[in-house]
Amino acid sequence: MIVAGVNGNAMGLGVTMLPLFDVVYATDKAEFFLPYTKLGQVPEGGATYTFPNYYGKLQSNKLFLGQKITASQAEKIGLVTEAFWPATFQESLLPKVASLATQSPISMEGTKALVNHHILTKLELSVESECRILLQQWTSPNFSNMCKRFLDSTEVQLQKPVNLPL
Repeated sequence: MIVAGVNGNAMGLGVTMLPLFDVVYATDKAEFFLPYTKLGQVPEGGATYTFPNYYGKLQSNKLFLGQKITASQAEKIGLVTEAFWPATFQESLLPKVASLATQSPISMEGTKALVNHHILTKLELSVESECRILLQQWTSPNFSNMCKRFLDSTEVQLQKPVNLPL
């Protein structure tokens, strides 16, 4: 079982990899943002497969076009499993993770394998296609200008990851 804890805002690959987790917890103040069109690149991390298949085409397109969503909205579409108050995030998260750790690993592994086996080939093909197109986009003359424009026009707040004791 792979668990993610989002204790702050998530952007880009930090968002697109969330569907690959089994459980995603977030603070209810978190926002999720995919800046790909502003950067002049396609989504990455398998998002061109996972997002439309997990959240629907229309919702995915809104996210791919740069619409920010709150933790509550992310929970409604299934990107986040559960949201907690920021002040009690760690205290709320630890019992949930501890409870997951008491479950049968054989049962969880088998269930996960059965649920995921049909998507792996399609996900791998999507990642290969994304990488091929990203390489073209990242080496284009326009890409560095798009990145600079994005960074100049956006207040990007980076937050140090929190290591939770288990």
